[in-house]
Amino acid sequence: MWKRRGSAAVIGGDRRPSDQIYVGNLSYRVREAELEKFFAQYGVVTSARVIRDMRTKRSKGYAFVTFQTVQALDNALSADGQEMAGRMLVVRRARPRTQGEE
Repeated sequence: MWKRRGSAAVIGGDRRPSDQIYVGNLSYRVREAELEKFFAQYGVVTSARVIRDMRTKRSKGYAFVTFQTVQALDNALSADGQEMAGRMLVVRRARPRTQGEE
């Protein structure tokens, strides 16, 4: 049986997991451009991707942001616990998917 995976809108280039953060507890109203603007204070953002439900297109409340440098990523980790759109962000270094993960 087929399983559906979330779809995502993407701003910008290729994904490099070592230069990527996970952003959780995101308001469902936040869009990619807002994420890019928010995280630009930490360094050059090369892509911002809000994860969406494939069927409804509604945000799942988390996103991935990719930076041009590891230094920018390290700076962005300090956004953990900061407020964005009325919610306290959870910011972690993204980890690559393992075999069997959706």
